[in-house]
Amino acid sequence: MLASRSGQDRHGSDRGLMYAELQAARSIFWLAPGWGVALVDRASGSQLTTGAGPVYLRYAYLPETGSAVLIGLALKGHVDWVRVRR
Repeated sequence: MLASRSGQDRHGSDRGLMYAELQAARSIFWLAPGWGVALVDRASGSQLTTGAGPVYLRYAYLPETGSAVLIGLALKGHVDWVRVRR
């Protein structure tokens, strides 16, 4: 999964965090470790997201800028590719 979020850096300007993560799910619960890169601050670090259904909690740590905890709703869609052989 590749996504972005926006926030404000220490100078009050808008910055975006791009992140890539691998997600494992069991029933409605899921866990997704990954790596984030703040494009404006040129900082990168680890992040971990966990959730139940659409509710998630994300912790991101970028050594250059500090850490952040986010709580939110994740609205996701799924695409399945099926190939039928006859």
